Amino acid sequence: MYIAQMLGTTVLMTADEADKRRNYVCPGCQTPVTVKKGRLKQAHFAHTSLQKCQALAEGESAIHLLGKLAMVDFFESIGGRVVLEPWLPEIQQRPDLLVTFDNRQVAIEFQCAPISVERVQHRTAGFAKLGLDVVWVLGPTYQQRKLQQVTLAKFARIRQDTLQVALWRGKQGFNGGNGGQWMAGRMLAGRIMLIRFGNWRKSNNN
Repeated sequence: MYIAQMLGTTVLMTADEADKRRNYVCPGCQTPVTVKKGRLKQAHFAHTSLQKCQALAEGESAIHLLGKLAMVDFFESIGGRVVLEPWLPEIQQRPDLLVTFDNRQVAIEFQCAPISVERVQHRTAGFAKLGLDVVWVLGPTYQQRKLQQVTLAKFARIRQDTLQVALWRGKQGFNGGNGGQWMAGRMLAGRIMLIRFGNWRKSNNN
């Protein structure tokens, strides 16, 4: 988790800017979180207790966190307004990114860890209640192994009359680092053909 709330306030703070001497809580479940900073790992917040937080879709990994930050840069570079990890109280969910193009908002879910089809459907339905489209983006942990068609079907969406799966990878391989590439896979006869998703805004404007 990259963003937390300062205890007793409505102020949100990024892990990079957080002061270890202050107290923070999860914006979703309102339980204490601790800022983690070090030389080897990206700064982040972690829940103090191991209780289940409904706001969390998955455990945060370095690849997941760095990928989200890289996608912020990407979407801003093509004219999007991006909010990182916004808490949506109406549906008790927090997408990785909420991107706005003109007056249209899209929730971005960067998926690196395993997730059930029921969970994907539940989160997708939640966003739909708010009138939000959602793009599930498969990270390097999915791309590094041969995926079954049933796995890809969980995340596929029909866009421009074509069934597509969104993928993300960094320029230095599947590392989720800065300067990544946005790509889409078109499912054709059960096979995935990777293409450069050069005009994301146009391709998703339907």
